[in-house]
Amino acid sequence: AAVAGLLVGIMSAQAQQHEAVTADMLKISIEEIDTLHTWCSPLWGHHAPKIAVDAAGNDYVLKFSGSYPSAQVCLMERGIDGIWKTRKQFGGAYQPSLILIDDEGSINVIQNSQSEPILHLRSSGSGQPSSFEVVSKGNGLGDGRGWYVGAGINRGTIYMSYITLSYDLHLTWKALPDTGWHKPVLVHSGSVDLKKGNHSWTRPKFG
Repeated sequence: AAVAGLLVGIMSAQAQQHEAVTADMLKISIEEIDTLHTWCSPLWGHHAPKIAVDAAGNDYVLKFSGSYPSAQVCLMERGIDGIWKTRKQFGGAYQPSLILIDDEGSINVIQNSQSEPILHLRSSGSGQPSSFEVVSKGNGLGDGRGWYVGAGINRGTIYMSYITLSYDLHLTWKALPDTGWHKPVLVHSGSVDLKKGNHSWTRPKFG
């Protein structure tokens, strides 16, 4: 297994609240939270956020550790006391999970699996990082699994992209509390080739 030191850079709350960030406002501190044994990079993915900050200034990070094909995800929180605390453990993850905070202050976690549908989990509310419920299972297709997942939230809508076993890249969306995803849009047709390797667009970007 690979050994990865989990480093977290937190931008100052002042800078996060402004669209135009100046050099004086940009203050980033780097610290090591843990050393992990994992089968792939714990930061795998493009627009697959592993760090989030809520309106109260609490920092959250998802740790990813374990062996192929079923690893563990740990949600950690650092409050105003500056101490990192474990809040929730999620098992059965294939690739690193994603964390997003919505306008209501709830924490949203997107998790994939090698054998099970993609999960959208959401915390009970603002300030409740230990209590989660499964909002939805799947991705809008018959086979609810997906890989190289990317996600983003805009107001009350959550967007998700992923590739399938055929390496096709899809985009889907839903209202945050909905139990099912919209019929996905095919963004790019991938290819599976045992000699040349599999190819797709695996870098969806929301922003």
